[in-house]
Amino acid sequence: MIEQHFAFWDNDKYAALSTFLQNHYREALAAIQTLTGELFSLEGVLNLTHADFIRFHKEERSYLDGLKEPPVKDCVSVRYVQALDEVVICQ
Repeated sequence: MIEQHFAFWDNDKYAALSTFLQNHYREALAAIQTLTGELFSLEGVLNLTHADFIRFHKEERSYLDGLKEPPVKDCVSVRYVQALDEVVICQ
């Protein structure tokens, strides 16, 4: 009985997952089609080239990679507050 429950549950889960993937795949295709046209029109209006978009992507990736570590100022501020807390505890 329990095995039957989980067998049906697995089938339901995979059916729902298949529907989810299919719906999002269709949405992605529609977005690609729509946004490609908008991108071409923006290239003309803003006088951009394909190389500009590649450069924008590299700059954004570099910026986001820099956010992986918190800024030094924030680390120092946190450590300062921790030191103040330790002083209060020791008194």
